[in-house]
Parts: sequence; structure tokens; C-alpha cells
Amino acid sequence: MVSKTAALQFLDELQGEYRRRGGVTPLGIRYRHHTRLPLPEEGYELMSKHFTANGYPVQEYEAYIGLIIAARDDYARYENHQNIWLLETLKNKLKKVFAFSKISFPDNVVLGTAQFGHFNAIATAPSRESDIKVIVMDDGLFTFLNGLAKIVSMVFDKRGEGNDGYSLSFDPADIDNNLKQNSFVHEKFIDLVATYFIKGHSMHAASFLPAYEHNAFASLLRDTAELFILAHEYGHIVHGHLAGNPEEEQAIADQFHVQTWEISWAKELQADTFACMLVMRHNHHLQDMEAALSFAGIRFLFAALEMLYIAKGSKPSLTHPSPRQRITRLVDSLYADTPDKELVDDMERFGMAITAVVHLLWEINVDTIEEQIRQATSA
Repeated sequence: MVSKTAALQFLDELQGEYRRRGGVTPLGIRYRHHTRLPLPEEGYELMSKHFTANGYPVQEYEAYIGLIIAARDDYARYENHQNIWLLETLKNKLKKVFAFSKISFPDNVVLGTAQFGHFNAIATAPSRESDIKVIVMDDGLFTFLNGLAKIVSMVFDKRGEGNDGYSLSFDPADIDNNLKQNSFVHEKFIDLVATYFIKGHSMHAASFLPAYEHNAFASLLRDTAELFILAHEYGHIVHGHLAGNPEEEQAIADQFHVQTWEISWAKELQADTFACMLVMRHNHHLQDMEAALSFAGIRFLFAALEMLYIAKGSKPSLTHPSPRQRITRLVDSLYADTPDKELVDDMERFGMAITAVVHLLWEINVDTIEEQIRQATSA
């Protein structure tokens, strides 16, 4: 039996090890991390001034700090306040949709981040005997998604505005025209992706803020993608995927006449389906979001994963199918399980537009990105 304290120590040691030896970027470049210890108590007053100076209401700051203070003891000592706030916010969203779905929420989970230096999230346990599970994410994962979501959102032109809000154009001609004329989009995309590959963390890319309508759409894409990632890892825990052992998996493989790697792939696809169900329910029933827009955020995540997968020259592994295989299986399951096929068609129409934009941004700018990488690695 492993206690929560021991699980936090396990996470502390993991985080500390990455800080001591430095990280490795997707290109294999080793680098040193910035030491980012939790915000000290005396820093909250300074942060309050920063919030109010930037136009945020004091109530928003108080809620932000209150959430961090309340959750502080549930996180490893290396975890910074921004990650605590983000992970707690996502966890609270999942708790609501678990309750709505009448699914028991696993409270035996410790959340945290580590500076892996590459796009990754894992569900694990300190030991086979542990009742406590640990979900660890690369602490640059959400920063990358935030930057990419803002870039992608700017490719969709504002089409109209009414009492119910505004609309963005998903017309292929408008998208193509924007990609040809909007040099700012390409500049930011190159900066984000090249920085990620060279330095292992997109926080080093230049920050920017899109127009309101684009920032709102970016938030939708980012928030949905973030929630899906955490829901996927919880899916592994809920379905008991961490409890397996090689002997059991071999027995399953023998029984069903499949290879053992197919069992691992099945677990990933089951976690994807579970996450999709939770995210769609959360966004539709708890946020009143249209299904097509909600699924666009999931498509956005898989488009980002596929872009990085292609860029790194990755291949399907024994444990993970490729992002394209995963999203294809997920869409197939939606068509199989959803009575309203036209609804899925509509979801796919929006989702494929997002996917196409990410792929086009990569195809248009890949030569420039690779040249920047060559210059950085030869320096």
C-alpha cells in the first residue's frame, strides 16, 4: 500500500530529477530547466498588483489564489501555482461531468507536471501495490496548445455578428485566402514550433494576443483539448489499465488470437472513447456548446499530435497507435454509436477544417522551421 504522501514524494523525485539533469528536446538536445519553485506566501500581494494592473477584477484574482491555497497540499513541492490552478480547474470540470454521467470519480489520483521536454502525458503508479495513481503531464504541453490554438483561430475570418454573438468563416476559400495573406499567422507558427523543437518548451516563443473573436475561439479549442488529455488519462485509471501485467495480457492475446501490442492499442482507443464521451457531455450539457464546436477542439488536439508525430518521424509503437489511427477509430465509433449520422457529419465538417488548417500551416512553413532547427543545432 502506498500513501498519498509517498505518491507526492515519488512525483517530487521525478520532477527534481528532471531539474537536476536537464531535459531533452524532441531533437535530442539536452538543456537545463529554469527552477520554478512555488510562489511564496509573500508573493501573493505582488501578484495581486499584477492582476489589477492588467485589468483583471480583484475577485478573479482572489478566486485564483484561493484555489491554489486550498489545493497546495495535494501537489508536489516543485509544482508552480499556474500548473496547480490549471490542473485543479480541469479536475473540477471532470468531477462535474463524472457526477452528471453517474460515474464514480477516482479520488486516489495525484496530479502533477514534469519538464519532459516533449509533448506527453502519462498515467502511472509509484508501484504495483499502490492504490494511489499518478497522472503526470509535460509542463510545456498546455503552453504549446495555447499558442497553437491562438494561431489556428486567426485563420478563420470573422463573418458576422448578431445578438447571439459572432460567427467565423469555415469556407475553404476564405481559409485559403487568409493563409496566403496573413503573414503574422505564419510568423507565429514558425516561432512556436521551432522553439518547441529547439528548446523543448514553447514558453520561450514570443507571446501575443489575438483579437477578441479569435481569442474566444482559441480558448474553446484549447480548453477542450486540455480537458480531453486529462480525461484520457483518467480513462486509463477508470478502466483498470494500470493494473494489468504481462502474463494477463498474454492470456488475453491467446484467448482472442491477437498480438499483445493490440491489447495496448485497445486500451488507448478505449481511453480516447471515454475521454470523448466526457468532453462532449461536459461541453454540451454543462457549457451549452454545440457538438460540432466541441468536437473541433478534439480534432484540434489530434491534428497537433499528428503534426508533431510527422515532424519527429515517429512510428506506431507497441503501446500507442498513431494520432491518425486514433482519431480515425474515434470517428468510426461515433458513427457506429450515434443515431443521428447527420450530427456526426456536421461535427466532422468543422473538425476536418481545423485539421486541414494545422496541416497546411505545417506544410507551408516546414522548410523554414527545418532551416531554423539546422541553424540552432549547428551553432
